[in-house]
Amino acid sequence: MVCSLISLDWLLNIPFPKGAIAGWIALSVYAGIFPGVWCVLNGTAGEGGNWGQRQRFALMCALSWVGLELARSHLLGGFPVNLLGVSQYRNVPLIQISSITGVYGVSFLVVWFSASLLNVLRALKQERAYRGLMGEIAIQLLVMLGTSIWGMGRVRNAPAPDRFVKLSMVQPAIPQELIFEPGEGTNRFEQLLRLSEKGLESDSQCLIWPEAAMPPWSSENYKALTNFIALKKVSMVLGCDDAEPETIEGKTQYKYYNAAFLFNEKGQHAGSYRKKRLVIFGEYVPMLKWLSFLRYLTPIESSYEAGEKSVSFPIPGSDARCSVLICFEDFFPHGGPEAVFPETDFLLNLTNDGWFKEGMMQWQHAINGLFRAVENGVPLVRSTNNGLTCWIDAYGRIREVFKDERGSVYGVGVFNVDLPIVSSVKRAETFYHRHGDWFGMGAALITALATVRLWRDSRKANRESSEN
Repeated sequence: MVCSLISLDWLLNIPFPKGAIAGWIALSVYAGIFPGVWCVLNGTAGEGGNWGQRQRFALMCALSWVGLELARSHLLGGFPVNLLGVSQYRNVPLIQISSITGVYGVSFLVVWFSASLLNVLRALKQERAYRGLMGEIAIQLLVMLGTSIWGMGRVRNAPAPDRFVKLSMVQPAIPQELIFEPGEGTNRFEQLLRLSEKGLESDSQCLIWPEAAMPPWSSENYKALTNFIALKKVSMVLGCDDAEPETIEGKTQYKYYNAAFLFNEKGQHAGSYRKKRLVIFGEYVPMLKWLSFLRYLTPIESSYEAGEKSVSFPIPGSDARCSVLICFEDFFPHGGPEAVFPETDFLLNLTNDGWFKEGMMQWQHAINGLFRAVENGVPLVRSTNNGLTCWIDAYGRIREVFKDERGSVYGVGVFNVDLPIVSSVKRAETFYHRHGDWFGMGAALITALATVRLWRDSRKANRESSEN
């Protein structure tokens, strides 16, 4: 819990103090439950045992950690932020195992190796001799070495790109308070157009605006934007709210969505994607019908609806396609295979990290997201409100990051990228993309069985104790 209080302190930057503090504490307590359960499951297992028992202890530590991480990624909508394997993002050869197991495989290796080091200390304490200590960790060393060599080969044998797509990403760095200010819509829109004009001087094929950059649609804004696109002859992807009318008891109401829109080079609407995974208390309030007081812990006035399906956008004039992930959707390992179609050339994350001002959230978000590139074998392009606007290759390497004239990743500007594209013929589908969370599910099943066994053993011990 303390670890989460430190690593998630960016939640305190949300411009809504009551909700920020409540969310920070609640999420930290919730995240702390899982390693707490892990400690209960493993306890003092392996202590005082022989070599085989110590090896089973290390293996069970790793499998149960992965099982609990998978649970955290799914329960209550999922909170897969800062999974343990993410800590290894700089170790490019090692993280290639994610293309088979997902990020959970990296978490497994970290825990397995760490528990084996504990076994070395236990063996020293128990045997009081150095002889045979290498046997406590030999298997783990060989697996680590083999995984790294294989990963290095995977990176070195990367296929050469067939073509490039020119992208211009606008980073407006709009303070979150202004996004909620109705009177600032015109100023925001004019700033976006000025920045876009500057970015398109490089003959880009696609202009990109991040999540929440576009003010609410009006007929004037829509006409101005589509005329701008048609005049510049450039396709465009942007984040904006979407709405759909529905009639209930003779009254017309609207369902709202956090969405991404595609426009072709003629200024015509060519596609939409509605965000599937919503942020609790940021985009919807749970159980509001029964717990109405919860609305006072969030700045939102009404909840969004969740979208139903992933979408692949063709980039007109570029022979490339992207699949969009909005906001924290790129935190979810199981969200990548859903979004990446056979024709998808790259993932595009539109996000507004301006909620958290300038801090570590922007970096954590990018680092968590880079594993979706490795898992699915396609680059990840990130278009953000205030950092990190960047692109990450299919092997998890952050290749280019936007910085303003001051060298800050949080500033205002335009990021032009020539994104290399590898054809689907040359790009082999990753095992993880094909089979999903087979590794994590297996670990979760073993964890569940171990939990049932522990519960039964505990009941048996209590019964025997009471009889005595």
